[in-house]
Amino acid sequence: MIYGKDFVWLHFGKTGGTTTNYLFSKCPEIVEFRDLDADLIKHQGMTAIKERFPDIDFETKDKIIGFRKIINWIVSHNHHMLRESRSNIKRPTNWPRATSRSPERLTLKQIEEKSLMGLVGRGEEWVSPDAWLMGYVSNLNIKHYIRTEYLYEDFINIMSEYGLKIKDNKRLLSAGNEKINIGLYKKILYTQKQI
Repeated sequence: MIYGKDFVWLHFGKTGGTTTNYLFSKCPEIVEFRDLDADLIKHQGMTAIKERFPDIDFETKDKIIGFRKIINWIVSHNHHMLRESRSNIKRPTNWPRATSRSPERLTLKQIEEKSLMGLVGRGEEWVSPDAWLMGYVSNLNIKHYIRTEYLYEDFINIMSEYGLKIKDNKRLLSAGNEKINIGLYKKILYTQKQI
């Protein structure tokens, strides 16, 4: 989560959040608070953020969130679930999703089947992408979406409304071309015909 004077950016998983966080790190003049990318709290929703910062009036800030083409998000999210289910990551007990984000050991076949059905893993259940998104952003009035496929361009266009001066900001020119935290998958889940 990152906020500035008039905005709050919410890190919705698998939409280029690590790269977006990196871009914000190059723009300290518009940022009042920025979570470290390694901080597990980065994916918390607005309710948890309000509890964490009770003195900040988030209602008056514009909400910004990452967004991605749905088919790409399903593949990335489910491969992330596969990777996470095979790791020995222990979540802190005070992390809101510590118990719900501990899926059973998944197989690539299970991931393929669920992905082809258009479902994404949420803890032990499989839901539609819109159910996942609405569970994260329900009751929020999102003003801007930073599209993963146009992340650099959207970041500059949107954040210029909040004080980013790109003409004087050469540091973004190289940062925007970096791709960070890219999942590498051994198998493509969808054929052109299925897409």
